[in-house]
Amino acid sequence: MYGRVPTPNKHWSRQELQKAGDLRAKLRAPKRSKGEIYYAGYMFFWAPGDWKLEAWIDNSRLGELVLRL
Repeated sequence: MYGRVPTPNKHWSRQELQKAGDLRAKLRAPKRSKGEIYYAGYMFFWAPGDWKLEAWIDNSRLGELVLRL
């Protein structure tokens, strides 16, 4: 683990989550020592179902992860 990410102290309603976020977002990961790259944070999902996360470098798709919630 590269450090602690604070736990959100607010309970978000489904409507608040739908308005607050983006369905598609680009996350720029900071570079670390020895060429390591990571992103730490939270992703909030407002409804059960399949959610797909994709990893890209420039215009090349590295892979995807489907979360079934």
